[in-house]
Amino acid sequence: MEEYIVIGAGFSGLAAADALSAAGKRVTILEARDRVGGRARTEQLPDGIWLDYGGQWLGPGQTEMYALAQKLGHSTWPMFVRGYVRSIYSGVAGRYKGSIPYNLPVAAQLNLGLSIARWYWQSFRIDLDAPWTSNHAGALDAMSVGDWIRRQLSHPDARSVFRVVIESVFAAHPDDISLLHALHYTRSGNGLMSLVESSGGAQQDRVQRGMQPLAESYLGTLEQRGVVCRLNQAVQRIDQRNGAVQVHTRSEQFSADRVICAAPPALAADISYDPPLPDDKLTCLKNLAPGCAIKCFAVYDRPFWRSQGWSGSAVSDVAPIHVCFDVTPPGESRGILMGFIEGRDAVEYSEKTPEQRRDKYLDALVSFFGPEARRPVAYYDHTWRHDEWARGCYAGIAPPGHWTSVGHQLRAPHGRIHWAGTETSTHWTGYFEGAVRAGKRAAAEVLGHSR
Repeated sequence: MEEYIVIGAGFSGLAAADALSAAGKRVTILEARDRVGGRARTEQLPDGIWLDYGGQWLGPGQTEMYALAQKLGHSTWPMFVRGYVRSIYSGVAGRYKGSIPYNLPVAAQLNLGLSIARWYWQSFRIDLDAPWTSNHAGALDAMSVGDWIRRQLSHPDARSVFRVVIESVFAAHPDDISLLHALHYTRSGNGLMSLVESSGGAQQDRVQRGMQPLAESYLGTLEQRGVVCRLNQAVQRIDQRNGAVQVHTRSEQFSADRVICAAPPALAADISYDPPLPDDKLTCLKNLAPGCAIKCFAVYDRPFWRSQGWSGSAVSDVAPIHVCFDVTPPGESRGILMGFIEGRDAVEYSEKTPEQRRDKYLDALVSFFGPEARRPVAYYDHTWRHDEWARGCYAGIAPPGHWTSVGHQLRAPHGRIHWAGTETSTHWTGYFEGAVRAGKRAAAEVLGHSR
């Protein structure tokens, strides 16, 4: 029987192992962490509350993830969105309903609306399979998203809203993102507004008990089929010799006919390869360094904001907290507000103490929902920059010039090594949905070479 190795036990690696084992292949998953799930991390607290420190949402169009949750018996529930969204722009506090702050000045609304329409027009002209072949790819790739914002958005409030949208989607500063990359990314997820909306968008639903337990259940079904998952096995070297592959970890050596690498690109670049990766391939992996985000949670004895007519969602141009959400599970008497510190702010605040982050987060919540927000019963946060096996989130970010120089190498096999991971997906790039689709695509590639 042919032997296959999958590197990484996130959703992409698990999906690849699923497809290979379903085809009757023997599969071993090598995972560097002491747990499965990758960028899905859920903490179950002693008081019964659970927090998703990693990816947490599902939305329309994410058919693979909904099907997986249903198959494994993990129910989903909609985000709480009833009530007003708090907005703070240019020092003015307002409120609105929906996904666009229509309480902005009319000139800002017009500027923002026209710019969003132009973004859609440009993004839906991008080739999802090969963005570097799109019309005007060179010019789009040479620009940063920040360049585009400065050209298209003249009103300061409209510009602020769009910057918050971009940082919320990418966890990176607009100046650090290739415009071609961002257009491709948003098109892959059904459009820019789909990626920032709750009802009808990518933030519509949560998975009961969290995302990591879903990954654990997924692995459980694979183990019943004979898939082996080895934790604490960080891959250091991959050798290809005489029609076979040798995979070396810190303590062991594994043999396989082929390998699927589902590690994040920046980590895959740190593996030693013999024969070496082509220069373009290595540059492609290194370029896709992740963004940076910190998730902050304030737990209250009750969701006091709901009785005041607030949904618990807020957007603001005041750093470092630009967005927050009510993530209280159904049936929970306590209330939980979750917010993000993203991009360059997250790089800065990753080096501060939890107490300093807590103070800043509570300052923001007070500005959103009043003085009662100053008194949570508990505070938690997680900074992905300090995660050895992620180094950031949400996904790899292509800088200007990436796609048209080395983007063609993204999914290109290196001998008997194939590539998965959400960054390699043509649909829902950066999401767990994209991770699952990429794992299945990589497995299909491998099976195409099966004897």
